[in-house]
Amino acid sequence: MSRGATAWKSTQIVPLTLVAFALTSTVTWVSPKTVSAIGNRSCFGSRIDHVDAAKIARNTVFIAGVRTDGTLISSSTGFVVRGRHGVRIVTAFHVVDPDAGESSSTLMVFFSDGAPLGVPRVVAATAPRKTTVSSVELTVDDLAVVEIARFAGPAALQRLSRLDGLQVDASGPLMVGETDGRTGVAWGYSGSAAVDQKGHVVGVLTSADFRGRVSVNLATIQEAKTGGRPIDVATTLPDRSLVVVEPLQDPAIIDELQLARVPSERRRTIKVVFAGFPSASCASTSARLQPAASPAGTELLGKWEAMDKSDAWWIPPGFSIKTVSFSYR
Repeated sequence: MSRGATAWKSTQIVPLTLVAFALTSTVTWVSPKTVSAIGNRSCFGSRIDHVDAAKIARNTVFIAGVRTDGTLISSSTGFVVRGRHGVRIVTAFHVVDPDAGESSSTLMVFFSDGAPLGVPRVVAATAPRKTTVSSVELTVDDLAVVEIARFAGPAALQRLSRLDGLQVDASGPLMVGETDGRTGVAWGYSGSAAVDQKGHVVGVLTSADFRGRVSVNLATIQEAKTGGRPIDVATTLPDRSLVVVEPLQDPAIIDELQLARVPSERRRTIKVVFAGFPSASCASTSARLQPAASPAGTELLGKWEAMDKSDAWWIPPGFSIKTVSFSYR
């Protein structure tokens, strides 16, 4: 999340990258040698409520800003797609914006079991802008495609090349929804795929608003049990969230991923799941989406605009663990 990120009128819809200004601790990374590179392990475990849960987990990646001293300064999400030039990673643009973050930090990508993947480079992106939907201001065109410019090692390159990627529906309207899973979404979910019941990505989660609090035990990719399996840590998340999902329909994005446009279905409600990395832990939830400009979408935006702010989130929670070591070639 960028500090000072704006919202709609009185309710704060914010980008979902967890950033350093709110962190009170640093993070510890398990040595790559102790983590399986086969891809059978994931800190999502059985949390993704979807028939294609294993595929979603293995194709979801953690994107983090890391200082030279090993301090983790940001937490966000991306997902793998096989495109025109091979394997690519899709995320929100504000996650990989070269003008954001600290100049002394390095953006790193990790597999969902904590194994380092490498340093990303943007190969296609949209220019974020503001738009108004029924008097509510939202940010749109917040999408990016990245490749790995420097790999953590040969094993990381080989593992990425074997991933099948998620299938994307490359059209549709801007969508909004309210989470109906075990928790809401929070900072760290930016860039996660909205996967429908057919296993297709219908858009990218770019921003949200959140209410309430619930404590859950989530596996973290920062530490591991014997054998490289992630441990569980207590994590505080919202119990409900308003979510904004942007479709992949920009020509530059479509061209880079070599996606075929599909007919836009503007009147249907879509049930989706999200997998992301709040507080650098693995979490998943679900939501029902509808077009933002539809009667149901505008009603939902109005509901959240009028909602009581007493249990709103204003500052992200800190990470719970301590150091990061990483290398790349």
